[in-house]
Amino acid sequence: MTENPLDVKYQSMLENIRDSLLPSREDVLVLVEEVRKILESEPNVLYIDTPVNVVGDVHGQFYDVLNMMSLMEDPSEKPYLFLGDYVDRGYNSVDLILLLFVYKRLYRNTLHLLRGNHETRMLSSVYGFKEECVRRYDLVVYWRICEAFQYLPIAAVVLGKYFCVHGGLVPGMSLDFLMKHDRIGEITEINDILWSDPDETLGFRKSQRGAGYLFGEDVLRNFLDEHGLFHFVRSHQLVNDGYKVYFDGKLYTVWGAPNYCYSSGNIACVMAIDENGHDFRLFDRCEEQFKEIPVRCDFFGS
Repeated sequence: MTENPLDVKYQSMLENIRDSLLPSREDVLVLVEEVRKILESEPNVLYIDTPVNVVGDVHGQFYDVLNMMSLMEDPSEKPYLFLGDYVDRGYNSVDLILLLFVYKRLYRNTLHLLRGNHETRMLSSVYGFKEECVRRYDLVVYWRICEAFQYLPIAAVVLGKYFCVHGGLVPGMSLDFLMKHDRIGEITEINDILWSDPDETLGFRKSQRGAGYLFGEDVLRNFLDEHGLFHFVRSHQLVNDGYKVYFDGKLYTVWGAPNYCYSSGNIACVMAIDENGHDFRLFDRCEEQFKEIPVRCDFFGS
């Protein structure tokens, strides 16, 4: 069988990006538009019926993501689900988002990307991604990537048991609500879902982050029970040990950026989910992490 010429082109692009050789501006714009169309065709909530590696915030730490893929499996070998926050803070956000976009173009049915709170112009224009895009390409590339961000799905259900999202719960949230809502836009009604955090509280209360909610074990268990789910998986908060267990194993926070912002000293993890359950595969920073030091890095948020 003859290979698709475009697939050959993107395989070559993938290898170049992995070697820190960025594609031309014209090729980037074509790639971003193709990925935007793929994302547009996907529902708000993905239903993944295969084993999958779940990855939390990676924040531009390109070399650490390459290291993770070499230690675990490459996305060509096993499905991946990334929970958002691909850009900002780390110094190689452009390399990282292009890497993930090429993987998405090549393996659209097995490389899954959700939206995080940093996949907006509002945050990415402040925390480094815009500046990096303009420095390495131009403002148009930044705008096009931000437009593609608006089409990222919001959540995923893995093997009918695990609900996965970047942030957490908000009042009135249900799978039916998520599926029916129009997610396309810079800031939408479901924006708070990308900002919410678990807390030792009852019910909901507004988050001090300025967006989203703090939610307690009671509303978490109600959400899981109402939808026949067993576990809630999210990211959005730095955890020093790579993952953190809440509410007697009903909720897990996973983190994908080791030594976050090149200074926090944490380890990271991949949460491997299959038919028999899940396990947490830990990894530390790679030697290449200090090739370049970030211009700015505020790690007191995520």
